[in-house]
Amino acid sequence: MTRNMFSISLGIALYLSSQSLAAVSPIPGYPEAGHWPYGPVISIEAYSGTQDLLLYGEGTVLQIVDADNPEDLQPLGEVSTGFMVSYIDILDNGQMAAVSDRGKWVSLIDISDPSNPSLLGRYEVEDGRAPYGIAFGPAASNRLYAAVGPAGLWVIDISDPSAPTLDGSYIEPGTDFVFDVEVLGDFAFLADDSDGVTAIDVSNPEQPEFSSRFPAAQLASHITIEGARAYVSRRGEGVHIIDLDVSGPDAVMTEVGVVPTSLSPAGFGLFSRAELAANGSLIITNGSIGNGLLIVNIDNPDVPVLTGNFDESMGFLDVIDNVAFASRAPGFGDSQIRSFQLDPSDRSYLSPRGVFEPPVLAQLTAFDRSFSASISGDLVVVANENAGAVILDVTDPANPITRAIIPEAESGKYATIVNDTLVVGTYSRRLKVFDISDLDNPVTLPEYDLGPGAGGYEVKSIPGTNRVLVGANSGGIQILDFSNPASPTEYAIWDLDGAATLHVAMEGDIVAAGGGNFIQVVDFSNPASPVQIDSSTLPQAVLDIELQDDLVYVAAGINGVGILQYLPDNQLETLSVIPTSPTSANGVAVFGDTVYIAADTFWGMLIADASDPSDPQVLQAVNTPGDANKVEVNASMVVLADREGGVRLWGQSPPPDELIFTDRFESEN
Repeated sequence: MTRNMFSISLGIALYLSSQSLAAVSPIPGYPEAGHWPYGPVISIEAYSGTQDLLLYGEGTVLQIVDADNPEDLQPLGEVSTGFMVSYIDILDNGQMAAVSDRGKWVSLIDISDPSNPSLLGRYEVEDGRAPYGIAFGPAASNRLYAAVGPAGLWVIDISDPSAPTLDGSYIEPGTDFVFDVEVLGDFAFLADDSDGVTAIDVSNPEQPEFSSRFPAAQLASHITIEGARAYVSRRGEGVHIIDLDVSGPDAVMTEVGVVPTSLSPAGFGLFSRAELAANGSLIITNGSIGNGLLIVNIDNPDVPVLTGNFDESMGFLDVIDNVAFASRAPGFGDSQIRSFQLDPSDRSYLSPRGVFEPPVLAQLTAFDRSFSASISGDLVVVANENAGAVILDVTDPANPITRAIIPEAESGKYATIVNDTLVVGTYSRRLKVFDISDLDNPVTLPEYDLGPGAGGYEVKSIPGTNRVLVGANSGGIQILDFSNPASPTEYAIWDLDGAATLHVAMEGDIVAAGGGNFIQVVDFSNPASPVQIDSSTLPQAVLDIELQDDLVYVAAGINGVGILQYLPDNQLETLSVIPTSPTSANGVAVFGDTVYIAADTFWGMLIADASDPSDPQVLQAVNTPGDANKVEVNASMVVLADREGGVRLWGQSPPPDELIFTDRFESEN
């Protein structure tokens, strides 16, 4: 039975913002901070000049691609910004790019040599507002404009790119969110969410002033200006086409047409971007299933006509002449950018929806979200979702090196190394298995079938053995022997009669497991006949679980992390809760008396002292650029899977004679 189970109200009552937290990079005991910075495509911007360029954000990395030949996209250079590359703009002379992170940073990048981009400077915001869309003024103006959440505009002086400063700002308290900005003449036009499009007079950059508003374009989230016409993407409300007159003291906005989402071939659409091609067609990316890339004839803006469609879900977009560059929408397969010919001579090929399908000229495959990461000696294996498994050499934690990329491990949520074998859980009933004795040439081995109705969720190698612990969903808790990785065998199993087992942890012979809102503790000292110690129901779904001594640590979403003790009388008792409000505890790891919590977007990673498990104390928060999802720790390293933000590492190089304690045994390092 369970006593004193923690509840939602307790997590919120202990609201974490009352703690005194410091956002620092090094953490106690792990002084070396490193970053594997890659993630999915989260932004695209194209530039047409003496050399056509395609810039895109791959997590926290700005990538630069030669787009002169759209049939042969060639990577030129990259720069890690340390923060999400969520929005990009390029100065009209092609010498500088700006990126914003939707957090607090606007960064300036020198791209005069596209093969060797470098960080010039940053503007940091400390008042709780966040930069979203950005737009350069003319090169001679030395101004950069940023749409500021929740509601406003910054005008940033970039005359000294190494030290940008705030010239002026316009903030409207109480209005809706501002997502994007474009500049025409002396006016900045904001995609102002439910307020539509808002025009700000920036003729005096130190004192921007409200000019006018076009409220009919409700839910405005992205704006593109070509000539004197704006194309405003409004998610589920279509694209508004607006003529702009900036010749007078106030901007005048006049509707000339609307592209409705009903034009979407598969029905309801979510229009995220709209760009104008050289042939006059409006190109729209649609994130909903079966809609993808739309080509729309707007010769008569009052009566738009769908003329082409690529029906995979698409996200970010830009256009050079009659070539579109678009990324696959997040969560719909590999993170890719494709180039499309919008006006080919042969228009005979039809899409499944019966309209012209633009041919794909080339594609670039990017990394994906880092769902989890596990430590194996000097290696860290990253489950990079649809991009597969990535193996890092972390001999120097401050400078992780990519040693192997295994795309065949796609869809992986968890991965672990046992000896020279990589085992990947993909949520299906089959574990993927690879021989990685030669990291330069990984070999795919036969998949392991967990049985009918099972699913390979979390996988963990058991130190000092050839075995792997598996949370196999309705297949229960499984311990597999990989002595022969080409033909693993069952070592032990605990069948829960179909109850979900998604997350597992083991110390000695004891396994803690959780799934849904259910947890259990099982004794495997007799692998032929395991014995359940206890099972309990929680008020919130179990997202991760850890076990140390007689304590079970449960990451339970908005309920924070519960510390439970299993007692000699076979009872689980809640000792305390480490709250993570207002965000979710996605992952938990424990080493000694210290608890490490992957706490999603708001906090990043939280660190708590649990030397008194009945009264744990939050020590610090380590802010991260992505959405902190899972964390793992041992004597020499802390590794955080930061979803779109890649992987963060903190480590040390232990002295040669230091004793490392693993699984309650000690051995010379």
